Amino acid sequence: AAAASAADAKAVRMKTARQLKEILADLDIDVPAGADKEALRALATEHDAITKYEAKHPEKKKKKPAPGAGGMPSGDAMGEMLFPMLDKDKDGKLSKEELMAMAQQAGGGGAKGKEETDNAFASMDVDGDGFVSKTEANAFFRSIAGMMGGGMGGGM
Repeated sequence: AAAASAADAKAVRMKTARQLKEILADLDIDVPAGADKEALRALATEHDAITKYEAKHPEKKKKKPAPGAGGMPSGDAMGEMLFPMLDKDKDGKLSKEELMAMAQQAGGGGAKGKEETDNAFASMDVDGDGFVSKTEANAFFRSIAGMMGGGMGGGM
Protein backbone atom coordinates (compact mmCIF):
# COMPACT_ATOMS: atom_id res chain seq x y z
CA ALA A 1 0.00 0.00 0.00
CA ALA A 2 2.94 2.29 0.69
CA ALA A 3 4.07 2.01 -2.94
CA ALA A 4 0.55 2.78 -4.15
CA SER A 5 0.25 5.80 -1.86
CA ALA A 6 3.70 7.02 -2.97
CA ALA A 7 2.55 6.70 -6.59
CA ASP A 8 -0.71 8.50 -5.73
CA ALA A 9 1.21 11.29 -3.98
CA LYS A 10 3.46 11.65 -7.01
CA ALA A 11 0.44 11.77 -9.33
CA VAL A 12 -0.97 14.63 -7.24
CA ARG A 13 2.39 16.46 -7.18
CA MET A 14 2.72 16.21 -10.95
CA LYS A 15 -0.53 18.12 -11.56
CA THR A 16 -0.64 21.89 -11.97
CA ALA A 17 -2.93 23.99 -9.78
CA ARG A 18 -5.22 24.47 -12.79
CA GLN A 19 -5.37 20.70 -13.41
CA LEU A 20 -6.10 20.00 -9.74
CA LYS A 21 -8.93 22.59 -9.75
CA GLU A 22 -10.43 20.97 -12.88
CA ILE A 23 -10.19 17.47 -11.37
CA LEU A 24 -11.70 18.52 -8.03
CA ALA A 25 -14.51 20.44 -9.79
CA ASP A 26 -15.22 17.46 -12.05
CA LEU A 27 -15.61 15.27 -8.96
CA ASP A 28 -17.86 17.86 -7.22
CA ILE A 29 -15.33 18.38 -4.43
CA ASP A 30 -15.66 21.82 -2.85
CA VAL A 31 -12.55 23.96 -3.27
CA PRO A 32 -12.20 26.94 -0.90
CA ALA A 33 -11.88 30.28 -2.69
CA GLY A 34 -8.25 31.32 -3.02
CA ALA A 35 -6.91 27.82 -2.28
CA ASP A 36 -3.21 27.60 -3.12
CA LYS A 37 -1.53 24.64 -4.79
CA GLU A 38 -0.69 22.99 -1.44
CA ALA A 39 -4.34 23.21 -0.36
CA LEU A 40 -5.40 21.74 -3.71
CA ARG A 41 -2.88 18.91 -3.32
CA ALA A 42 -4.15 18.19 0.21
CA LEU A 43 -7.75 18.04 -1.02
CA ALA A 44 -6.82 15.85 -3.98
CA THR A 45 -4.92 13.47 -1.68
CA GLU A 46 -7.63 13.42 1.00
CA HIS A 47 -10.34 12.55 -1.55
CA ASP A 48 -8.13 10.23 -3.66
CA ALA A 49 -9.15 12.52 -6.49
CA ILE A 50 -6.61 11.43 -9.11
CA THR A 51 -7.62 7.75 -8.85
CA LYS A 52 -11.34 8.61 -8.96
CA TYR A 53 -10.83 11.02 -11.87
CA GLU A 54 -8.85 8.43 -13.86
CA ALA A 55 -11.56 5.82 -13.15
CA LYS A 56 -14.22 8.29 -14.37
CA HIS A 57 -12.11 9.34 -17.38
CA PRO A 58 -9.95 6.35 -18.39
CA GLU A 59 -8.75 8.22 -21.49
CA LYS A 60 -7.05 10.75 -19.17
CA LYS A 61 -5.13 8.11 -17.25
CA LYS A 62 -1.38 8.50 -17.62
CA LYS A 63 -0.16 5.63 -19.74
CA LYS A 64 2.68 3.49 -18.42
CA PRO A 65 5.63 3.47 -20.81
CA ALA A 66 6.14 0.29 -22.78
CA PRO A 67 9.09 -1.83 -21.69
CA GLY A 68 12.22 -0.03 -22.76
CA ALA A 69 10.39 3.19 -23.57
CA GLY A 70 12.06 6.17 -22.09
CA GLY A 71 15.04 4.01 -21.21
CA MET A 72 17.71 2.48 -23.27
CA PRO A 73 16.78 1.58 -26.85
CA SER A 74 16.64 -2.04 -27.99
CA GLY A 75 19.82 -3.67 -29.24
CA ASP A 76 18.84 -3.18 -32.89
CA ALA A 77 17.84 0.44 -32.27
CA MET A 78 21.14 1.01 -30.48
CA GLY A 79 23.01 -0.42 -33.46
CA GLU A 80 20.99 1.68 -35.91
CA MET A 81 21.74 4.76 -33.85
CA LEU A 82 25.44 4.18 -33.17
CA PHE A 83 26.62 2.55 -36.39
CA PRO A 84 26.40 5.69 -38.56
CA MET A 85 28.23 7.69 -35.87
CA LEU A 86 31.01 5.11 -35.59
CA ASP A 87 31.40 4.54 -39.34
CA LYS A 88 33.48 7.68 -39.91
CA ASP A 89 34.47 6.86 -43.50
CA LYS A 90 30.88 5.80 -44.37
CA ASP A 91 31.99 2.55 -45.99
CA GLY A 92 29.24 0.53 -44.31
CA LYS A 93 31.59 -1.30 -41.95
CA LEU A 94 33.56 -0.51 -38.83
CA SER A 95 37.32 -0.83 -38.69
CA LYS A 96 39.19 -1.46 -35.46
CA GLU A 97 40.45 2.15 -35.69
CA GLU A 98 36.89 3.52 -35.87
CA LEU A 99 35.94 1.46 -32.81
CA MET A 100 39.11 2.60 -31.00
CA ALA A 101 38.30 6.26 -31.72
CA MET A 102 34.87 5.77 -30.14
CA ALA A 103 36.40 4.03 -27.10
CA GLN A 104 38.87 6.89 -26.60
CA GLN A 105 36.05 9.44 -26.77
CA ALA A 106 34.20 7.39 -24.13
CA GLY A 107 37.28 7.54 -21.89
CA GLY A 108 38.66 4.09 -22.69
CA GLY A 109 42.14 5.16 -23.73
CA GLY A 110 45.45 3.68 -22.62
CA ALA A 111 46.72 0.09 -22.74
CA LYS A 112 43.75 -1.34 -20.83
CA GLY A 113 41.34 0.54 -23.11
CA LYS A 114 43.12 -0.81 -26.20
CA GLU A 115 42.90 -4.36 -24.86
CA GLU A 116 39.20 -3.94 -24.06
CA THR A 117 38.58 -2.46 -27.51
CA ASP A 118 40.52 -5.32 -29.15
CA ASN A 119 38.39 -7.83 -27.19
CA ALA A 120 35.15 -6.03 -28.07
CA PHE A 121 36.18 -5.84 -31.73
CA ALA A 122 37.06 -9.56 -31.82
CA SER A 123 33.68 -10.47 -30.28
CA MET A 124 31.86 -8.22 -32.77
CA ASP A 125 33.77 -9.36 -35.90
CA VAL A 126 32.05 -12.75 -36.08
CA ASP A 127 33.22 -13.61 -39.60
CA GLY A 128 36.82 -12.57 -38.85
CA ASP A 129 37.19 -10.35 -41.92
CA GLY A 130 38.78 -7.52 -39.91
CA PHE A 131 35.68 -5.34 -40.06
CA VAL A 132 32.37 -5.17 -38.20
CA SER A 133 29.34 -5.09 -40.48
CA LYS A 134 26.08 -3.42 -39.48
CA THR A 135 24.56 -6.89 -38.99
CA GLU A 136 27.43 -7.91 -36.69
CA ALA A 137 27.14 -4.64 -34.73
CA ASN A 138 23.37 -5.12 -34.30
CA ALA A 139 23.93 -8.71 -33.10
CA PHE A 140 26.51 -7.44 -30.60
CA PHE A 141 24.13 -4.77 -29.22
CA ARG A 142 21.32 -7.35 -29.01
CA SER A 143 23.59 -9.62 -26.96
CA ILE A 144 24.48 -6.72 -24.65
CA ALA A 145 20.77 -5.96 -24.22
CA GLY A 146 20.14 -9.63 -23.44
CA MET A 147 22.90 -9.69 -20.82
CA MET A 148 21.31 -6.64 -19.22
CA GLY A 149 18.08 -8.61 -18.91
CA GLY A 150 16.45 -6.62 -21.66
CA GLY A 151 17.45 -3.48 -19.78
CA MET A 152 18.20 -1.78 -23.06
CA GLY A 153 14.54 -1.96 -23.95
CA GLY A 154 12.05 -4.14 -25.66
CA GLY A 155 11.37 -4.76 -29.30
CA MET A 156 14.13 -7.30 -29.76
